[in-house]
Amino acid sequence: MRMIFFPWVVTNALKELRKEGNVVRLDKSDIPELNNLKASSLTFYVNTNATSTDHELGIVKKHAMSTAKLVGAYSDPDTIRAKGNQLESLVENQLRILQFKIV
Repeated sequence: MRMIFFPWVVTNALKELRKEGNVVRLDKSDIPELNNLKASSLTFYVNTNATSTDHELGIVKKHAMSTAKLVGAYSDPDTIRAKGNQLESLVENQLRILQFKIV
């Protein structure tokens, strides 16, 4: 069975977890390097236990930066357009193989 989580349900759950002290929220105010990326509006939520020392927090921030760079790269309009064109071409070819007429 596939479960669907609506954005407001996830948001409310994260707020509750933060209030209970189970997760820490990291954004561009905590990771200033995010301001240099296209995906600067990202927010990360991390288990509190994973950020108990400065060393662990540094590792988490480094991972967050890697993730933000990846999101930024895949959010680039040129990348999206190229992937969309590739997918369109693949679907058209498959439809032709199945003897559909492309109009």
